[in-house]
Amino acid sequence: MKETSEIRDWLAARLPAEKPACPLRPTEKPGTPDTGTTKTTNVLDEKHRAVLRQILHRPTCPLADFRGIAAKAGLMPWACMKTLNEWALDNYADLLLEGDPIVTVNQNLTQQIQS
Repeated sequence: MKETSEIRDWLAARLPAEKPACPLRPTEKPGTPDTGTTKTTNVLDEKHRAVLRQILHRPTCPLADFRGIAAKAGLMPWACMKTLNEWALDNYADLLLEGDPIVTVNQNLTQQIQS
């Protein structure tokens, strides 16, 4: 019991007393006022945009092909798929990619992204 309280006291002395109530979104900069009207827009880096360009014109893509496209861009396939889906959710409120062993590309989103 004494050891537990010593550890708790030791941790309390080294950890911050409070965590922020709401962490900043990835696109939000500290000190930027939140007007409540701006839409959070994630921007894809060049590697992810290259993968997006390769798969956008396909309704489906075998997982082996997707792995090759992601690897050619220097990305891990599952991490790339997750990033593209998070970007699509943030910007279009829907998933872009689904499936295994065939990756299905959301055709409703491809029309929106290309316009």
